[in-house]
Amino acid sequence: MQYTFRVLKSTGDIVYIEVFEIVVNYQGKAAIMGTSTNVTEHMKTEKECIRLHEELSQIKHLASIGTLAGECAHEIKNPLIIVLNYISLFKDMLTKDGESKYLEMLTGLEKAALRIKEIIEDILALSRGDVRALEEIELKDIIQNSLNILNHEITRSSVILDIDVPPNLPPLICQKGLIEEVVVNLVDNALYALNRRYPKSDNDKVLHIGAYQDGDYIVLEVEDHGIGMAENIQKQVFNPFFSTKPSGKGTGLCLSLSLDIIKLHGGEFIIKSTEGKGTTVIIKLPLKEHKN
Repeated sequence: MQYTFRVLKSTGDIVYIEVFEIVVNYQGKAAIMGTSTNVTEHMKTEKECIRLHEELSQIKHLASIGTLAGECAHEIKNPLIIVLNYISLFKDMLTKDGESKYLEMLTGLEKAALRIKEIIEDILALSRGDVRALEEIELKDIIQNSLNILNHEITRSSVILDIDVPPNLPPLICQKGLIEEVVVNLVDNALYALNRRYPKSDNDKVLHIGAYQDGDYIVLEVEDHGIGMAENIQKQVFNPFFSTKPSGKGTGLCLSLSLDIIKLHGGEFIIKSTEGKGTTVIIKLPLKEHKN
């Protein structure tokens, strides 16, 4: 018989002992003879090998997702260019005919299509592991652009916005489109959580967006008092394709990609959540350009 057990030493350390036993005949009676060996180091090495194997599997999985995202973005970009070309053609025709009403509608459609094009180019850049074009930009402008994109959903949900962004915050040096996409994802998740807890308008249906400077970092906080998340869910939110939303409502890539974007900028991504009470997401971005 062979088995292993743990021993707690008086120092608080845990050691693993492996025991090997056999039944022998001793002076005409059955007896057990065995050996015991300290296999703590062996167990540590084995556990480390398992951990490294799991990390390697995760890295390979993420690499394949990056490749897939890049390929999908490339395929989507081609027909989108055709759509933009036709919009441009129709705009020229309507300008000549003086159809200002339809021209305004096409201009809105063009802006939406250009937004899609920008997101695709950001995904392509992210799949290559680089930041396309760094620029100096105010965080309040990024927040406002993100809210404009989700304006219809915010209005439809009857969410109360509480924005606290000081006007004197120093500008960020970042890739505007990527950081904007992160904010859109965070606000969209907050809206979903608030709608789940408050299906109709409510005085507590508040979405708070705040920002402040902390040394060499700008800190962005997105807080909601929605349904929150259990601890076991929080451990999985950054896993690719994991989503708490029903089928058709989310791919599960938003937080995974958002984390990659923040890391690419040398920042930190923190989630604090309590089930039934709400969630606060904290993003820390360096004021200086991050060198990969």
